[in-house]
Amino acid sequence: MGNTDLTAAVIFGAASLQGLLCALFFVFTKKGTRYANYFMLAMVISITLIVLQNFMIFYGAYVDFPKLIFLFYPLNGLVPPLFFMYVTYMLAPNRKMKFYDLLHLVIFLIMAYGHIRFFNLPDDIKISIVNYLYYERTKVNVAELPLIIFYKLIALGYGVACFYLILKKIKELKQWTSNTHIQYLNKFKLINYMFIAYILLFIIIYCYPLWIEITVGRYEVYIHILNSVLIVAISIITMQQPDRLVFLLKKITKPQSKNEEDFSMFENLSEVMQTQKPYLNPDLKIHDLAKLINAPSHLLSEYINKKLNINFFEFINQYRVNEFKVRVHCQEYEKFTLFAIALDVGFNSKASFNRIFKQQTQMTPSQYKKKGSITKVGTSVC
Repeated sequence: MGNTDLTAAVIFGAASLQGLLCALFFVFTKKGTRYANYFMLAMVISITLIVLQNFMIFYGAYVDFPKLIFLFYPLNGLVPPLFFMYVTYMLAPNRKMKFYDLLHLVIFLIMAYGHIRFFNLPDDIKISIVNYLYYERTKVNVAELPLIIFYKLIALGYGVACFYLILKKIKELKQWTSNTHIQYLNKFKLINYMFIAYILLFIIIYCYPLWIEITVGRYEVYIHILNSVLIVAISIITMQQPDRLVFLLKKITKPQSKNEEDFSMFENLSEVMQTQKPYLNPDLKIHDLAKLINAPSHLLSEYINKKLNINFFEFINQYRVNEFKVRVHCQEYEKFTLFAIALDVGFNSKASFNRIFKQQTQMTPSQYKKKGSITKVGTSVC
């Protein structure tokens, strides 16, 4: 048994166990997008192995298993691309793998190549290097930091790219569907925020020795506690709110657009919306509404975008909000909760209902009810 730091060993051991349990979830789950689940599984396993490697060092088991010393270090270069591919396939479940996707392996391969010499060292030298780096060396080598921080900035770029993809997908979906379950993509952004925060904290910790002198052993503890926190956070979300990590976006086929812009066929759109109330269907799509007014769905989309200056999602939810305004003051709905009325007018998520209502009225549903005023715009009377 080599040198030990039992406190760090307990932390990393617990995180490794959490990571293994989380990995089992992604192995056996049948929910969500298959390829996205594979990439998340690979990411969880990669971080778990990195943490497990440091558990072995701080527990002192590196003396008994010298072949495993730093074996999993290059996986640090694999975590950001795996997260990026996970987000990509969550948003585009029917995407095919491309040849250029292999370029995401570059950082991992560079790290692996840089460690070949260490892998080939005799076991006793590997053990002595660990003893020196973790338990004898008292100052971090600042000259090593720029390259490490460069790698982390690339990782941060992956996080920003994921955020862009999510926002782009939300904007795209709002053109074709009124289903407020689109808002689960807003929940999905939390995972991306968490990943970006994880990378930013890594950069801050790596810059720590530039300001304060710190022992290498303690420095490594701080770094890998961050890995442990990410593993535990993903595990908790997986067990308590799996819909944030595994869901399946329904494929929406976009109609082919034409050059013509004859919008005269939409003169009866307002009448159809008020009399037939198609917006009460929580999963109303643009082709459903187009059928009701006997018009091409691509022209309906252009009409809403260009003439009304909003997207389809906003157009439908304006009618839902106005319908809610009417019903909330109707005697027949007095015994209904606000959310029950919201469900009745086409919303299917309390969070999205509250957010959309406040965007349109600058007040919450409960504040509106207390105010007692009704705006009858594009709605029917009780």
